Amino acid sequence: MLEHGVAGLAEPLRATECASDLFFPGATVEAPWRSGEMTGAVLRGDGGTNGHGPVFLAGASLSTFDLAWHLHERGVYSEDWTAVIACSQQKGRGQLGRYWHSPAGNLYVSFLLPRDALFDTEAAALITGYMLLTALREEGLPLALKWPNDLLLEDEQGAFTGKVAGLLLEERRGRVVAGFGVNLREAPSEALLRKDRAIAAASLAAWKLTPVALWLSLSARLNAIYTRRIYGRDPLSIMRDLEAHLAWKGKNVSAGDAGDELYGRLLGLGPDGALRLETPDGVREIISGSVRL
Repeated sequence: MLEHGVAGLAEPLRATECASDLFFPGATVEAPWRSGEMTGAVLRGDGGTNGHGPVFLAGASLSTFDLAWHLHERGVYSEDWTAVIACSQQKGRGQLGRYWHSPAGNLYVSFLLPRDALFDTEAAALITGYMLLTALREEGLPLALKWPNDLLLEDEQGAFTGKVAGLLLEERRGRVVAGFGVNLREAPSEALLRKDRAIAAASLAAWKLTPVALWLSLSARLNAIYTRRIYGRDPLSIMRDLEAHLAWKGKNVSAGDAGDELYGRLLGLGPDGALRLETPDGVREIISGSVRL
């Protein structure tokens, strides 16, 4: 944990915060958590295919993205799947720089993706979303992906009841960091949501999950999923796998940027992650924006 914090970016993680029900209940806060270095100790996996990557833990932070890049520049955040988890964020960011509501109890993590040409393509966010979706579904969570980067909760009748998670990628000097936020305990209130939102917000409170324990499990799964389902494959075949869990596939939707949306039947995804719609003018591809019923 970042015992001394990082000036301007993160507060130190106190023992009481670390072991709380909102972060990592039952955690032992003595060694190997203790470190005399500012950059702190980490929870370290075994480095194998089924292990999680190093995990830095921080208290209240501006943004896990900012903290991850700061550590990366210091040379201590360079191993594939290395992650930073914060108790809360003051300036968490989502798609298009939008504010991400970040109270304690939810998962806020930024993690370093492997050096792979797939993560240097237009389909990178969807490929990452597919890995996270698969890992969460292996945890028993009934989720689907809403193009391009949100996860929706699905009820027993197959209807989507709300957005529970969002993903954002940032690239600097050839490395890509994925920022991932999941509403484990609390969803944003209606007052905090955009008026033009595609769907309501929801949480996974019924599953009684906690941030660090969930990430340790997800990280190990991600490593295995990447090895088994992503590495060495072409983007189109990955998109075909993702389509099985694509929200509103086969439904009539509107998609695109605000003021420039198209209406049609959602057919699926192109190899570059574009959304394919069957419109009165033929099949069209949407490369940016959002999708809604």
